[in-house]
Amino acid sequence: MGNSVGGLIGFIVLAWTGATAEEIFFRGHLMTTLRNLLGNTSLGLFLTVAITVLLFALGHGYQGWAGMVDTGLYGGLTLSLLYLWRGRLTAPIIAHAMWNTVASIVLFVWF
Repeated sequence: MGNSVGGLIGFIVLAWTGATAEEIFFRGHLMTTLRNLLGNTSLGLFLTVAITVLLFALGHGYQGWAGMVDTGLYGGLTLSLLYLWRGRLTAPIIAHAMWNTVASIVLFVWF
């Protein structure tokens, strides 16, 4: 990212792209596929969310255990529930992109 505003803007664009891709895959594809396989029952929805959150957390393993718990579990659970509540990918994509934007700005200012 460096110490330039241009670097920050580039990093934010990259963060938005990553957020969009992750939401399309984890919430859009994986959750839909699991719901179709496991059913729309309470148990099926619980397992769908649990598997999706676990895989999302493991996908953030490069952040270490704290990142997997924070980003993967808490963030993944929040985004999964948001997707189920709204029934559309728009809400989790925007929430994820905004979280990445805030994190990028904080890192830019802090370091």
